[in-house]
Amino acid sequence: MKILGSTEIARLMAQKVITGTYSEDVAPASLDVRITDEIYLIDQILPLVEGKDSTDSEEFHPISVIKAYREHGLLKEVHNVKSPLEPFKVYLAKLQVRLKSVPYPVLVSPKSSIGRLDLHVRVINPYLGLFDRLQRGYSGEVWAILISRSFRIRLSLEVPLLQLRFIDPGEKVPEDWVDWRVANVNFLRLGLNYSTAGWAALKTRRILKLGEVNPGEFFFRRIPGPLTRLPVEKNRFYIFATYEKVLVEESKAYELLPFEAYVGEFRSHYAGFVDPGWGISTGGRELTLEVRPFESILLSHLQPIARGRWYDVRGRGSESYDTRTTSHYIRSKGPTLSRFLNV
Repeated sequence: MKILGSTEIARLMAQKVITGTYSEDVAPASLDVRITDEIYLIDQILPLVEGKDSTDSEEFHPISVIKAYREHGLLKEVHNVKSPLEPFKVYLAKLQVRLKSVPYPVLVSPKSSIGRLDLHVRVINPYLGLFDRLQRGYSGEVWAILISRSFRIRLSLEVPLLQLRFIDPGEKVPEDWVDWRVANVNFLRLGLNYSTAGWAALKTRRILKLGEVNPGEFFFRRIPGPLTRLPVEKNRFYIFATYEKVLVEESKAYELLPFEAYVGEFRSHYAGFVDPGWGISTGGRELTLEVRPFESILLSHLQPIARGRWYDVRGRGSESYDTRTTSHYIRSKGPTLSRFLNV
């Protein structure tokens, strides 16, 4: 499967198919997206506002997500962006990006620095009731659900929370968006062989501020390594790394995929999209994993922990991940905390 590279994304911006973003938001094969200050604390999530009978429609009439939430009595209060998100509370946020009859299917995922903070950010598709997928022809505002599961996090309108990827128009997207990414998949194993085997989230009432560098020891406990096995607690958040080093050629992109339950009941990542050029300066680089177990597990070094898929990139630009001056994890080795934390 192919996705669009930076030159094709920039062309969509020039054509005003994509608005509300800036040239510096364009990555080698993705587009960074920020939130607005229109944020609400909500009672429940309403994924499907108005159903459609196809995942690939050329005709859209605007749907007001906020109107639907208001009509169903789901809005509790307006959230002040200067106040922190409280753990396990659910928020609805309008994004700065706006799409106009986008000619390609769109995939969405959190930025790596956001996923490493245990902050769930998921885009709503009000037509289909799906998360993190927008079909071809989508027009209008884009809204996201925010849930911080470990920390009190103060947002910043200057910090991108999400990234968009656009599927090549020559690719046919099946009606069933749940199982369409099945070919060209490889498995990755857990690496506990690093001097820091991982990081465990701490319980704290301190506020973690996006856009600033926060003291890492206030939010995570270092797990010394190397280790052969490690017990992890149910519903606690951890940072680990893959044993395998991944090298993404400049003509490729890589994405971590949801893992099947038969390997264990846990979430292995929140972010997971890797731009072209990852690891080309070092001969490959580990991927950081954002792990939340749903049952207490004794993890083992080299056990299967994630799976990934390769993409071809159409219309790539001159920059890659390892050559961009704004890339934050070029020197990372082993489990690496978010760039908003120091250690």
